[in-house]
Amino acid sequence: MTLKSGQNISILEKGRFEGFLRAGLVIGATTHSEMQQLLEDIHFKVFNKTIAERKKDQKTWFPEDVIDYEQFYRPTFERTPVDR
Repeated sequence: MTLKSGQNISILEKGRFEGFLRAGLVIGATTHSEMQQLLEDIHFKVFNKTIAERKKDQKTWFPEDVIDYEQFYRPTFERTPVDR
């Protein structure tokens, strides 16, 4: 996970942030729709795009339409071992 400036966010920081969001919901300090709107607003301020727009623009690392998973549909014990 990175910020607009390219900074990496540690797993610990991400976990803390998600924990605070969850805590706000659990104790009733906010609702899911209020939280979603807040996240949308912050995301737009940082990236000048909505979350949906940014997801659409981002490319995936493993595009499913390019990778052929057919070989993995059979159980491993039925597959031919690779010569080493």
